Amino acid sequence: MSLRGGAVLAVAALLLAGCEAADGPRPGPSAPPAVATPSATANAEQELLAQARTTLQEARSYVFDGSRTLGGSTAEGHFRTVNGRTAGTFTLRGRPTKFMVLDDGPYLLPSDGFWEILVGPDHVAAVKRKAAGRWVRMGANERMIRRFFDVPMLLADLRPAGALTRGRISGKGADTWIGLTTSADPKWWAGIATTDKPYPRSWTTATSEAEITELGSDLPPIEPPARTAVVPLEELLV
Repeated sequence: MSLRGGAVLAVAALLLAGCEAADGPRPGPSAPPAVATPSATANAEQELLAQARTTLQEARSYVFDGSRTLGGSTAEGHFRTVNGRTAGTFTLRGRPTKFMVLDDGPYLLPSDGFWEILVGPDHVAAVKRKAAGRWVRMGANERMIRRFFDVPMLLADLRPAGALTRGRISGKGADTWIGLTTSADPKWWAGIATTDKPYPRSWTTATSEAEITELGSDLPPIEPPARTAVVPLEELLV
């Protein structure tokens, strides 16, 4: 029995769930767009936020926890990025998958619920038998995870409208941050850590919540799966 038609339609529907987001490079390997340099007339809060964006853009490693809603679909992400590679858990509609983003694109290790999102409930059993517990290579052009959590999406969260106002300092010890708000968007808030280089410690918007920790830390390297532990998605859809 051919699975191609139903599976491809299911994947297309999933991608369209994030259609409000701009396309961009995937979270780790590709270079994010340049961050605008603040003008000479920018106030201190705008300068601080611009520096924080640059630090995140250039970061060698960090851990991310957060969620984002696009096109009516809410996704949660918990992952680490290390030297251009990313690995963690991506949960869409309450259904998780382990994932990695390597030089040749994303890899998934779906749960049963996530398989239903990918191929539809009628095809889960057949596709799982073919996958046999292996990582699924999605292809370099796969946009599903990137639409929610790639670096350009994170940087877009940190470009609020209107002038910024500096609030109180929160946290303790080396983990402290300055709160920033803007009257132009009451749902926007960012906490900027000021230990060493400023970076976005956490933020909220109308559609997202995020926390960045262990920025610049010596995190464990992300190793690709063995070739025998990988199957291309297209082999599962025929």
